[in-house]
Amino acid sequence: MSTRKASTVWHYFDKLPKEDKAKCNLCSTILVCKNTTSSLRNHLAYKHPSVSLLRPTPTATTMSATTSTGTSVNTIDNSSDKNENLIHDTTIAQGQSKLSFSRKITVGSDNWKSLVKTLVEFCAQDMRPISIVSGDGFRRFCEKLNPAFKVPCPQTIKNHLQYYYDNSKSELIKTLDFDQTKNYKYSFTTDAWTSLANEGYTTITIHYIDSEWNDHHRVLNTHEVTERHTGLNLATDFLEVLTNFGIKKESVISITADNAANMDVCIREIGVKRIRCFGHSLQLAVKAGFKLGFMDKMLGSARRIVTFFNRSTVANNCFKEKQKQL
Repeated sequence: MSTRKASTVWHYFDKLPKEDKAKCNLCSTILVCKNTTSSLRNHLAYKHPSVSLLRPTPTATTMSATTSTGTSVNTIDNSSDKNENLIHDTTIAQGQSKLSFSRKITVGSDNWKSLVKTLVEFCAQDMRPISIVSGDGFRRFCEKLNPAFKVPCPQTIKNHLQYYYDNSKSELIKTLDFDQTKNYKYSFTTDAWTSLANEGYTTITIHYIDSEWNDHHRVLNTHEVTERHTGLNLATDFLEVLTNFGIKKESVISITADNAANMDVCIREIGVKRIRCFGHSLQLAVKAGFKLGFMDKMLGSARRIVTFFNRSTVANNCFKEKQKQL
C-alpha cells in the first residue's frame, strides 16, 4: 500500500509498493526516490513548473494566544525556505484571544526563472562580473524590489549563463542554416588583440541582412589565443568558428580587418575578399602626418604645455579658474 510522506511533493506522486520509486500523478513518469525527494522536486520544477509545493492551507509560523486571565501560550515554527519571506498578520478583538500568524509568500517557479534570466542578461549586456550577485548592496537592492526573491549565488548565474548561451547559439545556427538554403551571403569582421594582463584574444563578428532588409550583427566567438598571432593560426581559428556554426566557406563574401601583416596572410589563406578597416587606415594616415617636420614642432610645444599643468596642482587649478571665466 502506498504511503504519504510529510512533504508536499507527495500530493503529486504515489510511492510504488516494495520499491524505491514513485509515480508522477501528472505525467505517469516513474522516478527513483530512496532517501530524499530531491529527484521528485526537480521533476516538478522542470516538467511541471506551474505546480506549487506550498501547503494548501496557511501555515502559522508563530502563534501566540492570550486569555482574559493573562495566561499566554506561544508556539514557534522551525520551518525555513530559501525562496520565501514571511508576512505577519495580526487579528485583535476586544475581550478575545489575540492570534498572530504568518503566511508564506513565494516567488514561484516560473517567475523565479524569469528573474534569473533577466539577471543573467544584465551581467552579459552590461559586461558586469558574475560576482556582483554576492555584493551586500546588490542583494539589499534586490530585496527592496522583491522581498520574496532570493538572489542566486555566482555559480548558479554561471550555469544559467552557459545554458542561455547554448540556446542562443542553437537558434543562431538554425537561422544561418535556413538562410544558406536561400544562398545568403555573410561578411565578417575580425581582430586580434592583447589585454592589459598580456593575454592574446581574437574576436569574430558576423554581419548579414535578412529577407526583410534588417541588418544583423552577431559576435560568434571571443577566445584566448595561446599560440602566436601568425596569419596561419588566425586562419585556422577562423575556419574552426565557421565549422562550429555550420557556415559554409562559400557563403563568406568578405572579411574586414586592420592593416596588420598577419591579417594579410590570414585572409589570403582563407581565400576571400579582404577589406581594410577604414578607422585603422585613418589612424595610420594621421600618425604619418604627425611625423612631418612642422607638425613635430607643434606637437612638442603642446606636450610641454600639458606637462606643465599636469605637474603643478596650483597651475592646474588656476587654469580651470581661467576656463570658467571664458
